[in-house]
Amino acid sequence: MSRGPILRVLKYFSDNWFLAIGAFAALLISSGSNLVVPRLMQGVIDRGIIGANFKAILYGVIVITAVVVIRAVFTFLQGYWGVKLSQNVAYHLRNKLYGHIQNLSFSYHDKAQTGQLLTRVTNDVELIKGFIQRGFIQLLSALIMMGGSLFLLIRTNVRLTLIVIPIVLVVLIIFGIFAKIGRPLFVKAEQKLGELNSFVQENILGIRVVKAFSRAGYEIQRFNYRNDEFYRINVYAGKIFAVVIPVIFLISNISTLLVIWAGGYQVLAGYLTIGELVAFQSNLMMTFSPVLMLGMVIMSVSQAGAGAKRIFEVLDVDIEVKNAPGAGELKDIKGSVTFDRVLFKYFKEGSYCRRYRFRKKYNY
Repeated sequence: MSRGPILRVLKYFSDNWFLAIGAFAALLISSGSNLVVPRLMQGVIDRGIIGANFKAILYGVIVITAVVVIRAVFTFLQGYWGVKLSQNVAYHLRNKLYGHIQNLSFSYHDKAQTGQLLTRVTNDVELIKGFIQRGFIQLLSALIMMGGSLFLLIRTNVRLTLIVIPIVLVVLIIFGIFAKIGRPLFVKAEQKLGELNSFVQENILGIRVVKAFSRAGYEIQRFNYRNDEFYRINVYAGKIFAVVIPVIFLISNISTLLVIWAGGYQVLAGYLTIGELVAFQSNLMMTFSPVLMLGMVIMSVSQAGAGAKRIFEVLDVDIEVKNAPGAGELKDIKGSVTFDRVLFKYFKEGSYCRRYRFRKKYNY
């Protein structure tokens, strides 16, 4: 899933460590509050409803309400700090990328496509921002919820958990296959988008020439061909995602039916209380909800990984023309400057001017 470029993006968190730590802490509290609720519901059902104890019901309702309020507050803080963190990283990354493009040598710009650079500064940076804002936070949340839910499932009933774990593993394998298939598609889609932007940019700049030679129809055909390629790749990726999600829902529903069947038998046999069965079922949903969330996360990580790879391809390009160590800046030039026996070229395979000589006069 493009771990290398993604890890390089995460290094930008060091400049925003307060926001990153705050968002992660809020996520821990929010997720922990969510995991506590089924346990509290178990107490309300077993001690309050079945035990006919109104005080236990009232106490449970008050505690659950307090937990829900705490979860809402920290969910807001997590969302706010997450958005601010993603915006800050995107802001600095965009500035660094644009500044580097400005400083790259003419030979690079002579070969690079303007539309590709435009896509990297805008669309690819937006993909990374979306990953930090949604995908990265969702990934952490999914891992915390899955780990916590499985722990609570084991504590509630080991036998039922043994039924659930193989199903969870099957779902994770399906998502792993989806990620392996989807990542190359997202990389190719970003490449095609860059080519499409380059084509549009070049044609709009040369629209007068196109009009002068009555080539509008031909240029429209060329655009339609590139647009069709971009369309087909995105539709194919969408089809794969559209197949995976219903399959996961089907598997999760099957696991729910198995838990109700096996858990109901244990309740009738006296091995499990009704409250424990309800808590187990709630924790099971909290296990599969993050797994379903991972589908969106995998898509976000794949897209962001493709975007990050394209961004760092530009940032890793060395500037060919550099000032010599100790070079000074010319200020207030008087008289003239003569260039004698100067070789001018920016392609390794050839040169444009040999033994170039001229004199530049300055009148100030």
